[in-house]
Amino acid sequence: IYKNTGFRTHFDSIIKVNIKGKLEMGKLWGREPSLLSDLSMDHEVTLVLNGYCNCFSGTTISIQRGGTLTLGNCLINNKVSIICSKSIKIGDMTDIAPGVLIRDSDGHILLPRTETSMTSPIIIGNNVWIGSNAIILKGVHIGDGAVIAAGSVVNKDIPPHCLAAGVPAKVIRENIEWIH
Repeated sequence: IYKNTGFRTHFDSIIKVNIKGKLEMGKLWGREPSLLSDLSMDHEVTLVLNGYCNCFSGTTISIQRGGTLTLGNCLINNKVSIICSKSIKIGDMTDIAPGVLIRDSDGHILLPRTETSMTSPIIIGNNVWIGSNAIILKGVHIGDGAVIAAGSVVNKDIPPHCLAAGVPAKVIRENIEWIH
């Protein structure tokens, strides 16, 4: 935990660190000024560290009551917000660019109520690249090797090795590969 990083956890929260698991929170990115970072864990939450996860300055991670956030070997750039109400999994070798929002919940109830769930798990596969200012919404599964273009809003599953772009995001190229 670096300077300018808030860390709040409830006594019944669990942090599971697997072999080689490590979380760096609030690290500076280049010469940018230090931004406030925040990691908050509510009642009965679980943070699983399956690898080395580097979260740069300005990142906000909130795991809300009963939620589980699982992080693999990943890079989370500055000004990223992850709001986990139920379940978010981020795989190995995944890069998340600045300004991305990942949220598995609507965060509110619309009236009249509908049959649609307010929360639904997010799974981000291995070797995924999420471009700047993209938004990943509840219930989405992003397949291994996929690339999400900057500014996209992902509200449906993205197959492996596809480039998706737009609002809402649609597959615009298939059978792609990318290199870190």
